[in-house]
Amino acid sequence: RAIDPAWSSITVSGGKVFTQVNRRVGGQRRELCVALDTASGAELWSADLDAAFYPDGGTGSTDGPRSTPTVEGDRVYVLTSYLKLYCLRADTGAVVWSRDFLAEFPGTSVILWQNAASPLVVGDRVFLNCNVANQCLMAVQASDGKTLWSGQNDVMTHSSPVRATLGGIPQVVFVTSRGTLGLSPETGDVLWRHSFAPSSTSIAASPVVANDIVYASCAYALGAWTAKVTHSGSAFTVTQTDFK
Repeated sequence: RAIDPAWSSITVSGGKVFTQVNRRVGGQRRELCVALDTASGAELWSADLDAAFYPDGGTGSTDGPRSTPTVEGDRVYVLTSYLKLYCLRADTGAVVWSRDFLAEFPGTSVILWQNAASPLVVGDRVFLNCNVANQCLMAVQASDGKTLWSGQNDVMTHSSPVRATLGGIPQVVFVTSRGTLGLSPETGDVLWRHSFAPSSTSIAASPVVANDIVYASCAYALGAWTAKVTHSGSAFTVTQTDFK
């Protein structure tokens, strides 16, 4: 089934395929979230979310949204290129709630090549880097979008956060412009941080966590960072184990 241009990947849930596309609507290029039927490929619905504008030397006619919808139950969560966060109904695409971080927080910037990270949903919380000064890392309530906690001045990358358990402690792991860090899902407290300077152009791969090892990779000949994260008492210890 041919679809419109995009860099968005695919999410499959409940007999539907979800993705984002760049489509002309009313004479303007727009970012849409679309749902297709898994059996036939027929488009079930589309939701117009944001401007489709990619000025930083993109890929021309094939350019489009960069992030991928996240599905949890009967809800679809989308973070657009220009930092609008939407919760949509999975059956119809109707907007349940939305946040526009550029409008809410004047002075918030969008990184080069725009947002490519997808929201992480764990239980009743949506985790993301909204790039708002001094509250970049944020958790919002999945049911209504209300901010539960926010903090840190870690400029976003194109990398999506991941859920992990290190030292028996559940956490959310981000790769930011300052390196890798793990946060408490409940409070947003920083549990540990492994500082390094990733590519100023782009780092888009999500961190990989295996046992007590956290791996972050970067393109543009900057290599990878691997850290051993251990927990003892109330503190975490981070040791860089490799650099290639």
